[in-house]
Amino acid sequence: MRSLIAVLDRLGIHWSVCPVCNAPADAPLCPACRAASGVDTRISRTNLGEYDLVFVGAYRAPDAPSSDNELSPLGRALVRFKDHGDRYAGRSLARLFAAACAPVLPGFDAVVPVPPDPARLRQRGLSPAFWFAHALARMARIPLEPSLLRRTGPRRPQRGLAGAARRANVRGAFAASPSVTPGRAAVVVDDVTTTGATLTEAAQTLALAGATHILCAVVACADEELISRCRSKTARAGTSAIEPAIASTRDPP
Repeated sequence: MRSLIAVLDRLGIHWSVCPVCNAPADAPLCPACRAASGVDTRISRTNLGEYDLVFVGAYRAPDAPSSDNELSPLGRALVRFKDHGDRYAGRSLARLFAAACAPVLPGFDAVVPVPPDPARLRQRGLSPAFWFAHALARMARIPLEPSLLRRTGPRRPQRGLAGAARRANVRGAFAASPSVTPGRAAVVVDDVTTTGATLTEAAQTLALAGATHILCAVVACADEELISRCRSKTARAGTSAIEPAIASTRDPP
């Protein structure tokens, strides 16, 4: 059934099931999985140091003990996509991400995916950041410009590293294109943020090259402090009509 629905979805026929629990759904995640992932009808917005950050929901289960690493339904869908090649989950998440983030992007002139590590790109056969950036650029009608950032060389995977080690590992990992001229306003896209080290380094690289307005956007946030900051503030921006816009996105090449 899932394979048939994936084919129909790729053809633009949106007969959908939830990519996590297989329940019938008229949106990328069923209501129960959305609620369990902290996905609201509005985008969660906070700051990552000096840069603004928006995200759709929580990577880990909100009610799990702090010592537990249990993933939320949103996190499980990401893992199915990234680590197991589930493109139906990827398309579902791309539509959810693009519909949630597009309304907060007026004034931006470039969508920039975080460049993938070459080894991970070969292993997966795709870049999750590019996949989501492509959907966002299409829905927001903003140019997708992956060439604005490039990797400077191989680094060890961030997964499994603590905060300080993550920051050290990614320091100097990116270089900006000469196309990043003063006044550029860019949205830096990744799939998930854990400590914010990768997003901050990518954003800072663009800022040092001349970009004056930078927004970081991810599907899921794994930092409970950032999530709690959104829960305790009224600074949540976005749209109350995510679902009607979802069908206008398409897959990246």
